[in-house]
Amino acid sequence: MYSKLFACAVLVLAAVLLVPYFAMAQDIGTQVSLDPLIDSLYPYVLTIVSAIIAAATAWITKKINEWTGISIEARHREALQSALMNGARYIAAEHKPTGVSVDLKNRHLAAGVRFVRDSVPDAIKHFGLTTEDIEKHLIPKISQLVAESK
Repeated sequence: MYSKLFACAVLVLAAVLLVPYFAMAQDIGTQVSLDPLIDSLYPYVLTIVSAIIAAATAWITKKINEWTGISIEARHREALQSALMNGARYIAAEHKPTGVSVDLKNRHLAAGVRFVRDSVPDAIKHFGLTTEDIEKHLIPKISQLVAESK
C-alpha cells in the first residue's frame, strides 16, 4: 500500500519538475540541460542517502552489540565456572591432609569465596553475585569433588 503511494508521489514530483523543461525544449529546440534540475535535487538526495547510511550504521552497530554481548556473557560464565571449580579444589585440598569432613560454614569456605572473588571479579560484577550467591554455587562443586574422591 505504502510502496504504491510512494511510487505515485515520485511520479507526480517528477512530472511537476520535468514539465517546465519539456515546455522549454519545444521553444528552443530538442535539447534541454538538466543541470538546474540536478542541482536543485542534490541536497534532497544527499539528505536521503545520509539518512539511509545512518540507519544502516545503527542497525549494524546493534547487531554487533548483540553478538559481542552474548560472547562476553559466555566468557564470563565459563570463567566463573572455572573459578568455582578451582575454589572447590582449593577447599578440598585444605581438608585432605587433616582428614576432617568439610564444614561448609568455616574459614575454608570463606577462603574459597575469596579465591573465586579474586579470580574473576569482572564476571562477579557482570552477574551481580553476592558472597551468599558464590557460596551457593561453590557448595555443590565441593560436594561433587568429595563424591569423586571417594
